[in-house]
Amino acid sequence: ANNDDFYILSGLAEAVEFLKRNSDWEASAGIIRDFSLINSAEDSDNTYGTVRFGDVLYKSTSIDDSAPLSRVSHFLLTNESFWHSVYRTRTLFSIYSDAVKTQVNDFVLYELFINLKSAELGKLNRNKNSMFMLHQVHAEMEAYKINYLEQQNKEWKDAYDSLLDSFFHSVGIAEGEQNYGYTVKIHQKIAQETIFAKFRSALEFGSLS
Repeated sequence: ANNDDFYILSGLAEAVEFLKRNSDWEASAGIIRDFSLINSAEDSDNTYGTVRFGDVLYKSTSIDDSAPLSRVSHFLLTNESFWHSVYRTRTLFSIYSDAVKTQVNDFVLYELFINLKSAELGKLNRNKNSMFMLHQVHAEMEAYKINYLEQQNKEWKDAYDSLLDSFFHSVGIAEGEQNYGYTVKIHQKIAQETIFAKFRSALEFGSLS
């Protein structure tokens, strides 16, 4: 996955088998654990350094709410991505077809949109008993994220709010006007400073990608 993250074959197989057995779920993933490389100055043969394993990347549970808007709310309150999951092909095509229409160029907002659509379309499984992926953490990558957010925080927050507005509006219209007020309430709750601070903190420490 990319050039530095590694899927575990047995974990992929378990995710596929879960989707085969459970037709009402749209995506599945197992445990994703961070790792980093410690360069060895003493051993010249140790070209790439020593592997150090870190924390579990996403600690939230599955999203299994019955109503689409409840699943969206669940995701936004945890802000833990299902980006790396195994998806049903039809679901993946549907999500990315809509994602193209958003014309979002920021990779963080793009991932947010993918997760919003995923939660809207169906239940998302997180298997705590299956090792699924090793996710490499780079010090320079984390520093870049923090600097990027410091420099463009207001612009990014405006874009974040705009994307949520657009998404909630489309969901509200699709499900009927009676639900649109509920989407507004969700947006207001997510927009509270404490919630946004949590989301921003997650970004700074690299837990969303």
